[in-house]
Amino acid sequence: MEYEIKRIPIAPVAKVAFFVFLVVGFIGGLFYGMLMMNLISMMSGVIDAGDELLQEFSGLGMAGIIMTGMMMAIFSSVIMTALTAVGIASYNVFAGWLGGIKLNLVSPELEDVLYEEVDADE
Repeated sequence: MEYEIKRIPIAPVAKVAFFVFLVVGFIGGLFYGMLMMNLISMMSGVIDAGDELLQEFSGLGMAGIIMTGMMMAIFSSVIMTALTAVGIASYNVFAGWLGGIKLNLVSPELEDVLYEEVDADE
C-alpha cells in the first residue's frame, strides 16, 4: 500500500516538540551551567581577588547551575518549537504544490508472503 503525507498538523507536533526541547534544553543547560561555573571559579583564581563580580558568580554554585538549566530549557524550547512550526508549515505548503512524501507500507502478515515471492523468483 502506498500512502502520501500531504499535510502534517502543526499544533500536535508543536506540543510534542515543546516538551521534548524543554527536557533536552534543561539537560543541556545543566551541563552548560556546570561548565560555566567551573570556568568562572578557575578565572576567579587567576584574576585579581579584587574583582567582586567574578567572586559573586563563583559563589552561586548549584543554584546557578539549576537556574542556567531552567533558562536554557525555556529559551531552547520556545525557539526550537517556533522553528519546528515554521518547518511544518513550509512542508505543508510545498507538499501542496509538489506532492508529499510517499510511503510504501506493508502489513506484517503480507510481509512474509512478499519475501517468499521474491525468494521464489530468484
